[in-house]
Amino acid sequence: MAKKQSKLMALKKWLTIPEAAKYLSNMMEEEVSEADILRFALDGHLTLSVNIVNTAYARRGDIVSKDERVFREMELAQIFEEYFEEKDPEVLQAIKKKGNKFKIEKSMNIDDERFINFEDEVKKINGVWDLPMLGCERYEIEHEYQMQTGGPEVTDSYDFEVSAYVQREEGVIYEMRERFNTGKDGELRKASEELNKHNKNIKLFEDNRDFMDPRNFYPPKIRD
Repeated sequence: MAKKQSKLMALKKWLTIPEAAKYLSNMMEEEVSEADILRFALDGHLTLSVNIVNTAYARRGDIVSKDERVFREMELAQIFEEYFEEKDPEVLQAIKKKGNKFKIEKSMNIDDERFINFEDEVKKINGVWDLPMLGCERYEIEHEYQMQTGGPEVTDSYDFEVSAYVQREEGVIYEMRERFNTGKDGELRKASEELNKHNKNIKLFEDNRDFMDPRNFYPPKIRD
């Protein structure tokens, strides 16, 4: 017979992972560990959420079909013109001869059938958000599961840049963003100065740029 749940538990809108393990243990009449909760979430049996207590930054993305993907046009020769003009003019001429413009897919591929079209605008968010397990939030949960069960450290996601995602409504995903340090000794200002030595057409940083300008933000790294 399942144990009777406390009145306090019944009043809670959401449970911590330890509380969820205790609750399911009582309901199922068998031991459910915190590692089990993480595994259930990874396997799609339940949803984990995060409570963003302080303001965070994110950009909205709509889940669309393959036919609704978006692309952006790039001018390759213009981007690298100064660099190749100095280092290897023949390469620059070859680029121009093949065509200056080409298209890059902007949409994020979920499963070859569903894609996400992200807005450029960065917004402030807080409160409780679900984890859709599309990016490094999945790797972090898998890492924690492995640590709790004596497994290996999960490092695959850190071989390349992977964003973290949160969700509140069906068909909409938010990609977490972090703001560069744009102060005098900030990394964005230094990177911009270094890049401008090779190509003065590219500006990563401008003193009069708005605080919420999308160029001031980048995907956060959760674990070092």
